[in-house]
Amino acid sequence: MPSSFFGIFILFLTLARRNEKFSLTIRYNLLCITVTPHYSENCMILSKNEIRRIVTQRKEILTDIPVRSERVLHRLEEMEEFRTASMVVSYVDFGNEVKTVPFLSRWLQTRQMVIPYCKDGEILLFSLKNLKELAPGAFGILEPKIELRKDAGRFVQPDEPSLILVPGIAFDRNGGRIGRGKGYYDRFLAKAPVSVPLVGLAFECQMFPEVPMEFFDKRLNAVVTEDNIYYASKRTEI
Repeated sequence: MPSSFFGIFILFLTLARRNEKFSLTIRYNLLCITVTPHYSENCMILSKNEIRRIVTQRKEILTDIPVRSERVLHRLEEMEEFRTASMVVSYVDFGNEVKTVPFLSRWLQTRQMVIPYCKDGEILLFSLKNLKELAPGAFGILEPKIELRKDAGRFVQPDEPSLILVPGIAFDRNGGRIGRGKGYYDRFLAKAPVSVPLVGLAFECQMFPEVPMEFFDKRLNAVVTEDNIYYASKRTEI
């Protein structure tokens, strides 16, 4: 077999193994091959750090995060899980996450809104009454003022909320989630009853066909973006 044909055979074999899309054209005795990278649900899953890097790059080009955030939250507000919830846990946005502060302000008067904060590597819950009760805490994230945390009446147990809103770096349609890598939320969500809906808030650029999950990672019931609501078929343990 001529060396040129052997090289072509090896190239085709490599593309097939990588599940790449390619087209073949023969023009004036010249062989032209066009390769298009293609990721499908059957592809090798990207690592968590690779996905975090990709999401960072995607978010850098978003110029309308407040507008997109409102679209996400309006979709959330139309969900049955939210409309029937009397106590809602909502993170306070940080950086380029879906903006939740306007959402908190909008519902503080008619719902019991609860926010998470970090203490000694664990997430605790605080019943919020006014946004003025917040101050920068760990990593610069807004948290309850330290003096207010001493009020036992503000402390909420993990099994009390009727809905928990979850931040994350990346998600998939089956409730898979990648966080920042500290495991704070996974440990916290493990304490929530299965009957309590766990809903991720994200932009479409944070959605992937599949994200890698480990035995301690917790799946969500749904993920809400500016364009869609992705319901997982069932919330299960890994």
